[in-house]
Formats: sequence, structure tokens, C-alpha cells
Amino acid sequence: MDRERAERIVEEFVGRSWNSATWDNMIKQPTLRPHGCLIDALGLDCPQDRRDEVGFSAAGALREAFPAECGSQAAWKTKRWSRAERDRIIAIVESVARSVLEAASISRDSPATAAEPIEVCANGFVRWRPFLRREPVSDESGVYVFSHFADSPPHEVDVLDAAVLYIGMTDRSLRHRLVEFENTARGGSGHSGGWTYRVEFAQNDFEAVTRFPGIFVSWIESSTALQLEGRMLEEYRQRWRQWPRLNKKG
Repeated sequence: MDRERAERIVEEFVGRSWNSATWDNMIKQPTLRPHGCLIDALGLDCPQDRRDEVGFSAAGALREAFPAECGSQAAWKTKRWSRAERDRIIAIVESVARSVLEAASISRDSPATAAEPIEVCANGFVRWRPFLRREPVSDESGVYVFSHFADSPPHEVDVLDAAVLYIGMTDRSLRHRLVEFENTARGGSGHSGGWTYRVEFAQNDFEAVTRFPGIFVSWIESSTALQLEGRMLEEYRQRWRQWPRLNKKG
């Protein structure tokens, strides 16, 4: 570990104008000027494909540790960061980073789980499937539904259940559209529902956008997906007097 370099990175960062939203750049961005990032200064053996996860998780921990400073421009501008607080920033980043990397190592070494066979309900929708174990997904057009269940989902799929988070459609490939949702939830782009999921559920919890705990998906092939989606959204609104949580417009 290059402790002196890590201290310079933190001191330079907290001395900037309002930019607490970019904690993750301080943590993960190797080209950050003038001293680089904390991952490198701390000597962490962090693969390139894990930098986003480490940055997201550690930044969330820092926002929790310093809520007043991260929630107010005025508080940030008037803040005088003590040596103990700067040391705490380094300790939090190092601790979270090591936890994330250890968990990733365990996950990578775990045996893969075979895909479960597709089962279809009487209403034509595929039975609820854990989002990350959703394959095989149809390449046809259709309507798809996301839900959140703390425990196992019901055997039958009620697409108007209170647990439904999002109702969407695609006139292309269902499989491709669900990939777009996943990629957007992880910080990419291309799916408004995926981004809203990231904002509503992830916030400071990177596990929500890496493991999608409690998130299930169902779908149905349809050549009139737009019309079917519209009917489902309207029926959901009539039942619950609101749209599904991640549908920001009907």
C-alpha cells in the first residue's frame, strides 16, 4: 500500500468543490488527476471488470458514513475534513473493496447452476423465474413482467399482483430486451425500467444490481405486444390506482 499517495488522493478530493456524487471516481478511476485512484494506491488486486462494483459499493458506504456532507452542497462547501475523517475514508474504502473482491472470488469458484426447464401457466405466461436464472428466454416479441418477492413466488403468475414492479413489451427479442434491462440496471443504458430499478432499488446496495435478490421475471410471446402491454397496464392501474413501481408512465 502507498499510504502517502492514498492520503494525497483523499485530501485533494475532499478539497474540491461540490462533487460528492463522484466518490466512485476517486475510488476506481486510474486516470484521475493528479494522483490516480484509491484502488491502485491501496495496492488492491482488483480486476478491471470488478472496478465498477468496488467503486459503487465503497461510494455507497461513504455516503452512509457522511450523509450530511453528501446530501447538501452547502454542507460540503463549509466542511473542514479532519485527519481522522480522511483516515476513515481510506479505511472504509479498503474494507469494502476487500469484502467485494472476496465475495467475487467465492462466487467465481462456485459451481454453475443448471437452467430450470420452462413451465407455462394457464394464462400463457412463463412461471416466475429468478432474473439471473431466467434462461432460456424466447427470441420472439412479447410482454414481460418483473416482480419482487421476499420469499418464493406463487406457483401461478398473476401479472397484476401487488408484487409486480414493471410491465414492459418488445416487438423484437424478449431475450435481448431483458439483457438490456440487466445492463442498464448495472449502470449502462437502453432501458428506462432498468435505470429506474437501479435508482429505486440499488442506491447504495450494489448487490441489488449484481445478484438481483428477490427479483423474478415472467413473459409471454405475442405478435400484438404493444396492445397487450397497454391493456395490462390499464388493468393494473384500475386494480391498484397506480402504475407498477418502475413504470413511470403508462
